[in-house]
Amino acid sequence: MNTTEVAMLTAFMYSGASQHHMDSLAFEKWGGHVGFVQSCAEYAQFLSAWISLQEDDVHPGVMYYELIEPLGEWLIQGQPQAPKDVLDQFRIEYLAWIDKQ
Repeated sequence: MNTTEVAMLTAFMYSGASQHHMDSLAFEKWGGHVGFVQSCAEYAQFLSAWISLQEDDVHPGVMYYELIEPLGEWLIQGQPQAPKDVLDQFRIEYLAWIDKQ
């Protein structure tokens, strides 16, 4: 596991959720900000493992802004989910995004 990649994914998911124009009460269903970050860190492990298997030559910085931040916004709008469900949603978005590159 690439701990730097997991940290980057977690940070950008949190950034995306924090930028969303919602009451901070949205974090309560996650156990607060700390609970949300813990969930994002768990999700990030799955995302990082999947991303590392891809052979796409995509600038990672762009991916963080264009995919990971919106993923954080999507997460904060919903309920906590199983990592597999988050990975499934990310895969859909990632593959559509790659097709546009």
